[in-house]
Amino acid sequence: MDTLARNTTRSHVLIPLIVLLLASTLAACNRPSGDEPGSCAFEDLIAPDPTYPEGRSVIDDLSPVFEWTYPDYSCLPSEFKVLLSSSYSWYDSGPILARARVSGTTMRWDPGVTLNPGDIYTFDIHPMSDGDEGPGVGIFFFTGPRCTGDESRQPPELTAPADGARLTALRAHFRWDDPTPCVTTRVHYWLEVARSPRFSGATERWNSIFEDYGLPDRLDEYSFEPCTTYYWRVRSGTPPDGLDGVYSETWSFTTPAEPGTACPIAPAITPVLPWTEFRPPAGANGAIAGHVFHDVCAVPYETTDVVPPGCVILPDGRLEADGVLDPDEVGIEGVTVLLDDGPCPGTDGWSTATDASGQYTFHDLPAGTYCLEIDAAADGNERILIPGGWTMPYRWYGPGPIATDVTLLSDNDISRLNDFGWDYQFLPSPSGEIPLARVLTDARCRLGPGFDYPILTYLSQGVSFPIIGRLEQGGWWQLRAADIPNPCWVGEDVVAPYGDLSNVPFAIPPALPAPTPTEEPASGCWCQPSNTCQYFSPCPAQCSVCPP
Repeated sequence: MDTLARNTTRSHVLIPLIVLLLASTLAACNRPSGDEPGSCAFEDLIAPDPTYPEGRSVIDDLSPVFEWTYPDYSCLPSEFKVLLSSSYSWYDSGPILARARVSGTTMRWDPGVTLNPGDIYTFDIHPMSDGDEGPGVGIFFFTGPRCTGDESRQPPELTAPADGARLTALRAHFRWDDPTPCVTTRVHYWLEVARSPRFSGATERWNSIFEDYGLPDRLDEYSFEPCTTYYWRVRSGTPPDGLDGVYSETWSFTTPAEPGTACPIAPAITPVLPWTEFRPPAGANGAIAGHVFHDVCAVPYETTDVVPPGCVILPDGRLEADGVLDPDEVGIEGVTVLLDDGPCPGTDGWSTATDASGQYTFHDLPAGTYCLEIDAAADGNERILIPGGWTMPYRWYGPGPIATDVTLLSDNDISRLNDFGWDYQFLPSPSGEIPLARVLTDARCRLGPGFDYPILTYLSQGVSFPIIGRLEQGGWWQLRAADIPNPCWVGEDVVAPYGDLSNVPFAIPPALPAPTPTEEPASGCWCQPSNTCQYFSPCPAQCSVCPP
């Protein structure tokens, strides 16, 4: 074969080989590779596998570097979105501590934060493709050390609802932190909610036990009463009895009104001092019991020389209940009664609430002197008792609680008949029960149902008055005020009526009096220099204007 033929033959062999190699190279350029992030389309993204920390694990490293793997190295995402959060519990993430986006070839992340010991955290990771987020995975883990059993648990730290919060719904999500610097396999939390800061009649709830270092520090509570202040606290402990736990501090919250209604404005309430729980020593069998009852006196509307049954005439001429427990007088349920350790005024103590018959009992008491007390304007009692006054064991109108000493002569002594009589200001009426109107804000009470009628008296916020009539067209109530001889009218928007209103009669408004030049001249004004409303003419330079 000559040289030309040989060269031609070689060319015919090499050209297909070159074409085949070129095609292979071009195909390789289009094939995904683990060294080329961003080669994965969004629909091909899959969830990564966290490798450190592992889910539900306990780590002692408080500055961890997170690591993971991607199951398919032939198709890598363009980047990973990572996020570290503190947690309220194993199912509820809390505030974000750090977040970042790292390259799709990077399988580790240092958030640069220091974690707390004995706490719970959440780590989330998502693959990304050109800004689109693929399926991710989240794990929770705990920081050690593990509790050895010798550490004393620290009181929980409340976080939500905030102290003094006004809720927007009739339910609350309770959250707290456990500052104990270690984790244990089993822990209980007890949540107590009550209307009294001394937790008489408290509703107690406890949450589940987690065997794998779970920290169940959230509870949902429902069915709260509207327009009510509640107090709550949490205690932690380890099973089986959990009595080694310590109480948190006490926080409060207030519920809103039912939809479409408004809460009445409550009168000023005496602040409640901090309360230390006193536990009597074991083995004592003494007890102190008594009865809180309605001391009945139906004060007539008209002046009379005949004292009604159950009433007495006081030195100033007023009629009040007689301070004697009669057979037909009933108990008052839900009143908070306090028992202090030592003579009055006591220091440490505990509380209870009266039952449906008005009875209360403190038991397991050793010999000694104690102080029984009830504050009508605090501990939730203000919604049960006010307005009124104590007639037994002695007459007391406040401010502050009524108190009396009780002495147990031995560890087995029982003191009964420690009774408290309460005389409601407007109950009962002379002829059956009468509805009342509670004043929501300081207001004027007028001769008739309209702002053109003259003012007869001034009503103070929080005080209740008997309702004796109403305007047929609506909008006004006719009241009987104690300091004036004639009824007066008040707008329905400044009072909250309660009781049976079905039998309130329609009242005929009086005729409008002819205006006189001396009645409220233009130069005068109604001002409130203190707790009362007064008319000044001419109007002073500084005037705190009374409500309309």
